[in-house]
Amino acid sequence: MNLLRFSAITCVLSIFTHLSANAQSAGDYQSIASGPWSTIANWQIFNGTTWVAATTAPTSTDGVITIQSPHTLQITANVSLDQVVINSGATINWTGGTCTFVNGAGVDLLINGTFWDNRGAATPSITFTASTWQMGTNGTLIRSAGNSSNNWQNN
Repeated sequence: MNLLRFSAITCVLSIFTHLSANAQSAGDYQSIASGPWSTIANWQIFNGTTWVAATTAPTSTDGVITIQSPHTLQITANVSLDQVVINSGATINWTGGTCTFVNGAGVDLLINGTFWDNRGAATPSITFTASTWQMGTNGTLIRSAGNSSNNWQNN
C-alpha cells in the first residue's frame, strides 16, 4: 500500500513540476501564423489568464517570445529581441535589418528549431548586447550570407 501511495504522490508531483516549468507569464508572446515578424496578426500575447490577440509585434521589452511549429517568422527590418525560443519545427528567417539580442533573464535566443541567417552581405551582422544564444539538441543554424560569423561565434 505504501508503494502505491508513493507512486501516486510521485505522479502528482511530476505533473505539477512539468506544468510549472512551462508556465506562461503575462507579457509572453507566441506565434500563431507564419509571415513577417512585424505583422501583428501573427502573434498572441498572454494576458496573465489566457492567450489573446496581440496589439503589437514582440520586442526585447516583452516576456518570452516563442515561435511555434510549423511557423516561419521573417525578420526584414530592425528588431530588438530577448528571450526568444524557436521550437522544434519552427523557423526564424532573417533577411534584412539589424537583429539585436539584448541581455535579459536567461538565454536570449534558444534555437530548438531553425534560425536562418539569410540577410544580404551588405546588411550589418547580428548583434548580441552582452547576451547569449544556445543551440538546442535538434537546433539548426543556417548561414547563407557571405559575411563574418564572428558575432555568432563570440556569443
